[in-house]
Amino acid sequence: AMGSCFFLGWTISSLLVSGYSDLHGRKNTVLVSLIVWTLGTLGLILSKSLLFTCIVLVLMGFAASGALVVSWCYSMELLTPEW
Repeated sequence: AMGSCFFLGWTISSLLVSGYSDLHGRKNTVLVSLIVWTLGTLGLILSKSLLFTCIVLVLMGFAASGALVVSWCYSMELLTPEW
């Protein structure tokens, strides 16, 4: 059940994060994703119920997809064509 919560957030984010990064920039998207990931980690530490844990894992899945997918695109833009 926990992995399903995480991948639910990942799936939703995969659909939405590209449009957000186009509107607000890739750097800002990665920063927001990392902040949400950090807050999610704190939420997991403080979690006392299964429902709250699942909600936090959905948010962390959302943030993980945003950080990983957009940072890959961002790094490809920074590399030179010769590489």
